[in-house]
Amino acid sequence: MYNGFMKKLDEKTKNMILFEIIVMIFILVLYIIVKTEIIKIVPSCYILRKTGILCPSCGGTRCIKALINLNIVEALRMNAFYTITIIYLLILNIVYILNTLFKTNKLKFLYIKKAHLIIWLITLILYTVFRNIFIYINA
Repeated sequence: MYNGFMKKLDEKTKNMILFEIIVMIFILVLYIIVKTEIIKIVPSCYILRKTGILCPSCGGTRCIKALINLNIVEALRMNAFYTITIIYLLILNIVYILNTLFKTNKLKFLYIKKAHLIIWLITLILYTVFRNIFIYINA
């Protein structure tokens, strides 16, 4: 089968498109798992059970389930940090694909840099600390 579009692309772009297809298949499988309630077999948080402290990923599974059902408000309630990170990565992924396919540099400031990772890590730590303080105060 002749595919003129793919033939014009370089090897890096073909690999990126293949990777994106794999990611989409993974998301589809995740969607099926969530919809069929297989997700109930996911174990509870070990750190929460042993210490009573919410880890950074507590509520992450429920957050992903809410996002798959397009319930963003519920996802933010479960784990706001996960929700914002997932939405950012989704937008970043779309920008990267469009820039690669159309050979443009639009919104390139969104691309992940070392400073972004440092800010993300500091924000994750602060989110976890304040989340636990807020729960402790309201308990």
